[in-house]
Amino acid sequence: FGLAAALGLEQLLTASQHFTRPANQRTWAILRTSFLLICAILAVVAGLSTRPLPLDDEGVALQNATNWLSESDLDQTSVIASHVWFEYFYDGDSSGLTTPAADLQPGTIVVWDQHYSERVGLVYDDLISLPDCWQEAAQFGDGPVAAIFIKSARCPAD
Repeated sequence: FGLAAALGLEQLLTASQHFTRPANQRTWAILRTSFLLICAILAVVAGLSTRPLPLDDEGVALQNATNWLSESDLDQTSVIASHVWFEYFYDGDSSGLTTPAADLQPGTIVVWDQHYSERVGLVYDDLISLPDCWQEAAQFGDGPVAAIFIKSARCPAD
């Protein structure tokens, strides 16, 4: 195996000497420059022909939720959200859910979404079924796709 590798390397070096002769250096430079120019042209063409994907229903709903929240007079000190679209559009500070929903402080704003919220323990039916604990401030999309809830101070302790 070692002998075969040495012979292969010797053949490679012999072949590469063809391109290091003065007459072929210019040819090699032209080929290299042409290759780089073609790559650059292909990159520009690909960049110009690529179109961004439009927002899906979740993206639109969460963009509307961030707009609604930004225009509201709510105290946005504590905003909890789990969807990346909300994080993308929201200019304020928000965080993911790190404590159980029952332990959140009154006034906490929860941005519920149909995709990820239930995975982190924010079940829409549970929030709706506890009107003394959660006030639904707004809905976005059909179903809804997203909703904004505010933790109430009237919520009884567990």
